[in-house]
Amino acid sequence: YTATAYDAYGNAIPGAVFSWSADVGMVDAAGLFTAQTTPGLGTVTASNGTASGSAAANVVAGSLDHITVSPDPWTMTADDERQFAAHGYDVYGNEVPISPAWQAGGGLVNETGYFVAGTVGTWIIYANQSGLSGSAVVAVLHGAAVSIDLSPSVAFVTADGSVAYSVAARDADGNAWDVTPSSAFADNDPVGYMTGNVYFAGQAGTWAITASYLGLQDTATVTVSPGAAAFMILVCPASVVASEPFSVTVMVYDAEGNLKTDYAGTVHLSSNDPHPATLPPDHTFTPTDGGMYTFAGLQLYTRPSQNVTATDLSNSTLTDAATVLVSAPLIMISKVCQPLADPGDLVSY
Repeated sequence: YTATAYDAYGNAIPGAVFSWSADVGMVDAAGLFTAQTTPGLGTVTASNGTASGSAAANVVAGSLDHITVSPDPWTMTADDERQFAAHGYDVYGNEVPISPAWQAGGGLVNETGYFVAGTVGTWIIYANQSGLSGSAVVAVLHGAAVSIDLSPSVAFVTADGSVAYSVAARDADGNAWDVTPSSAFADNDPVGYMTGNVYFAGQAGTWAITASYLGLQDTATVTVSPGAAAFMILVCPASVVASEPFSVTVMVYDAEGNLKTDYAGTVHLSSNDPHPATLPPDHTFTPTDGGMYTFAGLQLYTRPSQNVTATDLSNSTLTDAATVLVSAPLIMISKVCQPLADPGDLVSY
């Protein structure tokens, strides 16, 4: 600032010395004004004796130094929306009007800072202006569950096996999270059962597995095929006639009682008949047998009973035996009698 002194007649007085003062900063003896660090409207005054003069001084905020975004940090669900605000400041913390460009690492933010979450994650929201950037951290959690997914949706297992299931919940934005520990499970297998989220197969067939979570449900299908061959059943007639041919049927099952339709072993028949018995050749099961085969042409000879045994040639523990009563065959005796004849008659036999 500069000051000029005048006499009562308006004549400038050269060489006048002034005392300087200001209420919005400081002024040195040479009139150099240093503004205060906060905005304000005031005056700068030069005095000489009882005479003084003043000039208005308007202190405004400095140039943009940094930007803040609020609220920071913030936590919300994917279902929520939130208005964020940006403020610019000079180096002394005085607010500077700004019109920033908004940007978000996840979700959507419009030109006013209105944020739509949508996607689960920890995101940073930016307000950018004049090469400077302010930011806020927002943690987005999943929203309310609107559906669940049971996995695997289709499974194949043997009757002696198991399947572990998992359940994922999804909110309206498609965000998924695991809810297996909080879900209830059920199955319609008459023999199988669920333990927690694990299905233990039982009866052969195709069954439904259902998961429930907070009133939501999803269903998967599981197809159960027979398990490992566990036991054999030999079906024989209760009694036969000695030397007359008869048939027996061999059926192979898994431990759950399912007919092992894919059994492919070779079965041998034997008997303790000392005659000995007449037995059909060994048979190797085929897919068309479906786990059951009828052997024909067996013959027993020795009364009163004999055993018939069926055994898997590669697994001697897979066997079964039956006792068959053996009866004697019916014998027809014809007696030839001499007819009556008179002496001298010719008789033919």
